[in-house]
Amino acid sequence: MQKYNSNIRIIVGVDHGYGNMKTAHRVFRTGVECMEEEPIVSKNFVRYKDKFYMIGESHLVYQGNKTDSEDFYILTLAALAEELKFRGLHEANVILAVGLPLAWMKSQGADFRHYLMKEQELHFEFRKERYYVHLCGVEIFPQGFAAVVNLGAMQGMNMLADIGNGTMNVMQIVDNKPLEKSLVTDKFGVGICMKEIQERIIKRKRGGYS
Repeated sequence: MQKYNSNIRIIVGVDHGYGNMKTAHRVFRTGVECMEEEPIVSKNFVRYKDKFYMIGESHLVYQGNKTDSEDFYILTLAALAEELKFRGLHEANVILAVGLPLAWMKSQGADFRHYLMKEQELHFEFRKERYYVHLCGVEIFPQGFAAVVNLGAMQGMNMLADIGNGTMNVMQIVDNKPLEKSLVTDKFGVGICMKEIQERIIKRKRGGYS
């Protein structure tokens, strides 16, 4: 177990997906269920401010704005715990690096930062282990583009497509320059596609169409 050093800040990247939460070393489903009492069987819960939140037993329903509920805040705590556990830490000064869909950066970026920064001293438990995080700051980046921005020259016409469980993000990159006017975020992710496929299969089996 590493010893906590109050003079060191670490960067923790978190991808707030509708299907899964991702850090550099961990992936888990986005389900959140608030409970007044400690779960009987599962240890996969966050304890925060005397409430218990079951994590990962389902996927979140699509929300137009990720700040509309406490779900992504609690999931962020779980993601921090997962990443700190991997690093052998239970206390840390953290700079949180997160993403938003391309077309939502301007309209939701400030609100998302405020949402994640509403408390800087975080005391919570995950899987019955205690964590303390001093949140030093939140940096927000455009999803998808952050993954390719340092890949080098992208000559000619290129299309960036980031397809998640709840949304699809599209950007054109021409001669290594992203086109601002090309940014598109659509509510058409893998989860929605799968649901539509299932509905069409059921209709076909029932003779609804050929």
